[in-house]
Amino acid sequence: MKSLSKKIFLILFTLIIAAVFGLWGVGDLFSSGKSNIVAEVGNGKIYVQDYINEIRSFAKRNKKQNLSSQDHTIVLNTLISEKFFEVHAEKLGIIISDVSLANYIKAKDEFKIDGKFSRTQYEKYLLENGLNAETIEFFLKKELLKKLVLDIYFGGIRASKYHINQIKNEYLKEIEGEYYEIKTNKKFSDFEIESFYKKNIEKYKIGETRSGYYVNLSKLNPISNQDNYYKTINEIENSLINNESFNTIVKKFNLKFSEVESINKDGLTKDGKISNQSKFSNFLFSLSKNIKTEIFELNNEKYLVSLSEIKSDNKINFNATIKEKILKELNYLENKKIGENTIKNISFANTGKSLNANIQTILFKNIMDNKNIFNQQNMSKIFSSKKNDVLMIENNNKIYMIKINSFLISNKKNKNMDKFFEIQASKNLEQFIMKDLEDFFSNKYPIKINNKVFDRLKNNI
Repeated sequence: MKSLSKKIFLILFTLIIAAVFGLWGVGDLFSSGKSNIVAEVGNGKIYVQDYINEIRSFAKRNKKQNLSSQDHTIVLNTLISEKFFEVHAEKLGIIISDVSLANYIKAKDEFKIDGKFSRTQYEKYLLENGLNAETIEFFLKKELLKKLVLDIYFGGIRASKYHINQIKNEYLKEIEGEYYEIKTNKKFSDFEIESFYKKNIEKYKIGETRSGYYVNLSKLNPISNQDNYYKTINEIENSLINNESFNTIVKKFNLKFSEVESINKDGLTKDGKISNQSKFSNFLFSLSKNIKTEIFELNNEKYLVSLSEIKSDNKINFNATIKEKILKELNYLENKKIGENTIKNISFANTGKSLNANIQTILFKNIMDNKNIFNQQNMSKIFSSKKNDVLMIENNNKIYMIKINSFLISNKKNKNMDKFFEIQASKNLEQFIMKDLEDFFSNKYPIKINNKVFDRLKNNI
């Protein structure tokens, strides 16, 4: 099932967001004594509580413990984009009634069973995505509002055959080439390994460690009374929104908790060994001094996790584990050096022969056809290349060399493919038109930033 929770957050990041601060910035636009208002868009206001709620969601979604100035800018951009649609919808006289919202929710495939809306499926979805009814209805109302506004401008847009064919040729493009992995496995002396360790000692410190507490919320799930379980989870979520502490929540709901020992980001203890509780490392390092407690999900189980202590700059002495890591890194650097020389001298075949590499032919049928080897960033690099290009690809600490021999256009047919190309071409056209909509919004609804309040929020969160 497509995750609606991801969609909820993604719909807020339109092209308008990307350009807002390119047009206006945040430096010297506005400063006032309105201590509970972060910004104004036309006659619409963005309040401090709106900002706090959004920054909390942002930190949780992106697993951030420390928020940068850019992060705060992104969050404010998001809220400004929302407000654009909100004030423009009001100008157009668009109102989302409770009945309209209810019908919109019931029409969502995510909440249906056998084509019909299911209240049980709705509650289950809220639980699985860490949402409560109030939150999801809030975001879906914004989604519907935005959809109605955009339909006014984009309704009936159709791309030309030229644009459709451009999309079609790009999508059906295939690449033929050759590739091999560089494997030197050079032997390094103990002196070279220890010298590398001493020069890069900061790299081999265990670094910051964190400890905390957790509650396995999935163990609260009584099979005979799932409705009560969903209700409890929602109440815990509301407690978090109200900034209640871990201790308060534990006492309030009579929860049994366990301790998480001090571990670093990789789940290592102070002696450099993998902790039995390493699964909690990502959770602990997603929290911060300001947001200490959150609900996380792992392997279909929900956990309430709280950060208790942070320690920094923990050291690990040179040992067999560190030696093994250094050997891998030295070989990786050696392989990379060979790859860079191959690119410089355009010696794809000669390098392969000198390494006795297994040179293989390869056919990429589309940009998603990664052969279970390359990541999506690498595939974008490959499909942006030209004929006879030689590329060095770094992926999962391995170095690959690829030579592009030819480009083909696939003759595969699919009854839905032409419709897909048409839709995609129309979307591209909509993005182009969106720039004009940005200019329209910016002229009609000027933005005013309350710098004093915004700076205070950035410094305290």
